[in-house]
Amino acid sequence: MLPAPRPGTRQNPPAGPPGIARIPPIWPNLPAGHLRVASGTLLPVIGLIVLLTATLAAPAAATVPAPAPAPPAAVQLAASGMERGRPPEAAIHWRRSLALGKPNRGRLAGGVELPAAGTHFVAVDPVTGTSPNRAWRRNGTDRLLEVLLGVAAEHAAAHPGAPRLVVGDLSRPRGGRFGPEYGGDGHRSHQNGLDADDLHVRIRAGPRTHR
Repeated sequence: MLPAPRPGTRQNPPAGPPGIARIPPIWPNLPAGHLRVASGTLLPVIGLIVLLTATLAAPAAATVPAPAPAPPAAVQLAASGMERGRPPEAAIHWRRSLALGKPNRGRLAGGVELPAAGTHFVAVDPVTGTSPNRAWRRNGTDRLLEVLLGVAAEHAAAHPGAPRLVVGDLSRPRGGRFGPEYGGDGHRSHQNGLDADDLHVRIRAGPRTHR
């Protein structure tokens, strides 16, 4: 048992483990009014823990993915403009058609409208002499339009650089009479969607109508 210290003498604190310097307490240096902890060595430890926590949390916050930016307006316009490069024939509303009766006394059911112009043809109004022909004069059966487009493509392939095939009147949307009351000389036929006027291009004499 160690002897008790004499009154009025200062007792030195016990030494720490061998080879480890003792850290002096810092709580005596705290300003007045601050809470003193049991050991002044806890404050540096707490500060180190807070520093490590902040350092480890920083990369986690940086890895949060940012929202993807919206595509540029030019890209959107380019995507929407891809449809504009289609040939006019691609806009044809194909459906099953019926030619009822005879060409000079008949009707057209399920008529298909020929475009005002195409890759190898152009429609001309024989009454006004202007292009394009009016839409209500450009209707026929689906089979008639298939033949017209095929002939126009074959003509262009056989005569590179030649003008496009010129197409005149077909039938009215529902067929029926197509006489002089509809302009010009009218047609005795063109009533059931099986007739079409076209202009053949002659090398020296210019266009000539053939029915």
